[in-house]
Amino acid sequence: MRVSKRVEYGLRALLDLAQHQGPRPIQSGDVATRQQIPEPYLHQLLLALRRAGLVRSFRGPHGGHRLARPPARITLVEAVAALEGRPASVDRSAKRREPLEAEIVREVWDQVKAASEEVLRSITLEDLCQQKLAREERIMYYI
Repeated sequence: MRVSKRVEYGLRALLDLAQHQGPRPIQSGDVATRQQIPEPYLHQLLLALRRAGLVRSFRGPHGGHRLARPPARITLVEAVAALEGRPASVDRSAKRREPLEAEIVREVWDQVKAASEEVLRSITLEDLCQQKLAREERIMYYI
């Protein structure tokens, strides 16, 4: 399964916003630098995430971005849908007759898609933040 750069960068940007929450919005330049995402591309991603209601944007010298909801209430399936869009539904009645093998193979891909959506539905941004904290604690060196 391939994950597009759009989804990869978008999830990293959301995770960055989740980790750096504070009293002030986070500027896109800071996110772009930390996550090594080209800033013009990041602006496109943040716009899509804002339109989906996952991110709030603020203008002005102290403007920036922040999550629209707590990280525990934002699932990865929402983020992926916001970044990739929802796939168009296929009208099965309108398709031409095809071999039974094609139908069987398509059903497998439908099952894979359903399983991956279920995994994404079960993971929140908060879960990813906790995973990062756990890994940072594991690799801490004490002198």
